[in-house]
Amino acid sequence: MDDKGEKKMAKRAPNFTNKEEVILMGLVKAYKHVLENKQTDSNFNKKKQECWREITSRFNSQSGEVYRVSVNLRKKYENLKKKTCKKLRESKTYVMGTGTGTPKSEILSEIDVEIRDILGVRVEGLNSEFGGDAQNNELDVDKSRENLNVDNQVDDTIDKIDTLEKNTPWAKNMVQSLRTPKSRH
Repeated sequence: MDDKGEKKMAKRAPNFTNKEEVILMGLVKAYKHVLENKQTDSNFNKKKQECWREITSRFNSQSGEVYRVSVNLRKKYENLKKKTCKKLRESKTYVMGTGTGTPKSEILSEIDVEIRDILGVRVEGLNSEFGGDAQNNELDVDKSRENLNVDNQVDDTIDKIDTLEKNTPWAKNMVQSLRTPKSRH
């Protein structure tokens, strides 16, 4: 604090260079199994903190440009993820909005590709086997026949169970005893 009682603001660090972003993504990729895990119990959170400390240590030794703290590295990674997800989401929305139109000619950077690889399904989503307006959604006759065969097998099994219940002498008494309420003593 200065003599007027006001807090001085911390000096802003310089922007990340492309080299620093590449180094950060390489380190994050090495620890992605921990950092991108959805578990949030105390033990796993400690592991994540340890990973960020290790990433910070390695980053500062490899970068050699500006000393970065783990909070800044983590924030930069989160911002890169958001930016990449936004690019991919906008591209997907554009394609869905135009039907089967050509996708936007947005070029993904090396960092965007790495983030997409790290996040996988969380970014791209799952493809639906059913529905959708894809051109190659032809009906697979063999799969339909397999499903019919499975349905027929289920029906046959249910018929066998019904027959077994009717022919078993205890079945009628058992069903009747299950329907009667227990008396309270």
